[in-house]
Amino acid sequence: MTSFSELFAAVQTRRESGDFAGALALFEGRESDFALQKGLVFLVRAELLTELAQPDRAIDSLDAALASGCRYKRSWLDENPRLSGLRGSPRFRELTERSARRYEEDSAAARPELTLVMPAGSAPPAGYPLLVALHGNNSTMSDTVGHWSSPARAGWVVAVPQSSEIGVSPGAFTWNETERTVREVTAHIREIGKRTQLDPDRVVMGGFSMGGLQAIALPLTARIRARAFIAVAAWLPTIGEFATMLDRGPGRDLSGYIVVGGRDPSCDGAKQLVALLVRHRVRAELDLRDDLGHEYPPDMPQTLSRAMAFMSA
Repeated sequence: MTSFSELFAAVQTRRESGDFAGALALFEGRESDFALQKGLVFLVRAELLTELAQPDRAIDSLDAALASGCRYKRSWLDENPRLSGLRGSPRFRELTERSARRYEEDSAAARPELTLVMPAGSAPPAGYPLLVALHGNNSTMSDTVGHWSSPARAGWVVAVPQSSEIGVSPGAFTWNETERTVREVTAHIREIGKRTQLDPDRVVMGGFSMGGLQAIALPLTARIRARAFIAVAAWLPTIGEFATMLDRGPGRDLSGYIVVGGRDPSCDGAKQLVALLVRHRVRAELDLRDDLGHEYPPDMPQTLSRAMAFMSA
């Protein structure tokens, strides 16, 4: 396995077939290979052990997660149906309380952050165009900026925010809360505009995975004023919410460029969404990579160049 998404997909395939022991074997010891996803490794391992009727080992997995700095909201443990076999355990209740306190403390201490990549030379008369790129869930801006920075060479300001919404693993962040995402992205754009001249008619939202979903949704609902979006491996298990958004009418004339791998679990959702966008007269392009999973394409600079050309056509 070369990526966490591939490993997780293999675990899910075995789990869905009823091979809980085989799924568990794939995750054994893998927390050390995926620092930003180790909280998920420990949690899924606990779920599988519960399903295998090994409650003590399941709680040991969650205890090891907390010992390594992971944190889970109370509901992620208390309301998880796969952990229902642990509910009567005093040890599980104590661990849930301890985890909830850790999550609340770490969440209160988290702050939004931003990395800016500036183009060379002075701003054009109308101001710089701006690309805002959102990291995926359980990721960081530092892991993300390299994938999106190439448009700076073509005169774009590239902004890569880091959410203040913490993930399960230490150092990992997510974009699950739409209202928080709107507040933080809006504040970043406002602050960038105070520091340098921006062209308000050339703002593009971009993102990967859950960041890609938000990059599509926020301009469509006019929550963020943008002319276009670029979504890479957007998390699209269903597209019903987008149908509702589009029935109400897009917030403005938009263009959308959606990159998805043929082996990505959201491939069908991406195809359906592009068809839906086109039916609602939103200019949209599907960039399908047959051999790609839930990951960035290796030619990301060229991909962004094609996306920018599509939006400018």
